[in-house]
Amino acid sequence: MVEAPVIEHPPTAQDAEGVEEIARVLREEICLLDHAPGTALSENGTAKRFGTSRTVIKRVFYGLEYDGLVESIAGVGTIVTSIDLVYLQQVYALRFKLMELVGDFSAGRVTDENIGRMLELAGATEALQGSFDYRELARLYMYFAQEFGRAIGNRPFLEIMDRLFYQTSRVYLQVLPDMDFEQEVDIAVQEMRDITKAIEERDMNEVSRLRRYHMAWNLRRFNHYLSSAIFDVQPAAEFEFEP
Repeated sequence: MVEAPVIEHPPTAQDAEGVEEIARVLREEICLLDHAPGTALSENGTAKRFGTSRTVIKRVFYGLEYDGLVESIAGVGTIVTSIDLVYLQQVYALRFKLMELVGDFSAGRVTDENIGRMLELAGATEALQGSFDYRELARLYMYFAQEFGRAIGNRPFLEIMDRLFYQTSRVYLQVLPDMDFEQEVDIAVQEMRDITKAIEERDMNEVSRLRRYHMAWNLRRFNHYLSSAIFDVQPAAEFEFEP
């Protein structure tokens, strides 16, 4: 017996809200390696998990594919992308270059809520000392990057930087277990407090400099802990680092 065709109804405003929220959850889970590279994501299983339709999940997967976090393979399904270190090197270089633009942005959109939230995240990160909770450190760092983008207030810039950040964030959690956790917490807290202070002072040139400094410092540490120097840290040449 031939099954009746599935009728795809036009998405509603409620569907759109569902797509955004489900995508946010899955994006975070992929960035935090809850879904490892190569993991297959089932449309049916994901729809059942979130209590929604396959139509909504298809739209979610399209968005995640645009972010570079999943890929659709004919005859296989939707797969979490592998971490292509050569490609990520290029992404880091682009992020570093784009961050120079922040110095030209106005600080007029910065709010006390942005600053309060960033300080709250710095405090929560500092409280991780002694916990060795790698996932939580990566999660709080991701939230800080998101709040930083909201404080900048340039939506097109935020969308581009978020997409690039998500593609590189998995490397951070991947290398954390091989790094000095206590030191990594201290470095993350220092970055959060430094950048928050510069934003609070509405000094966008200093915000740009600090963000690029810490990006370059991260790359330098990653190279030290990975078996081979996979990242081009040439942009870091303008900065001096502690040994």
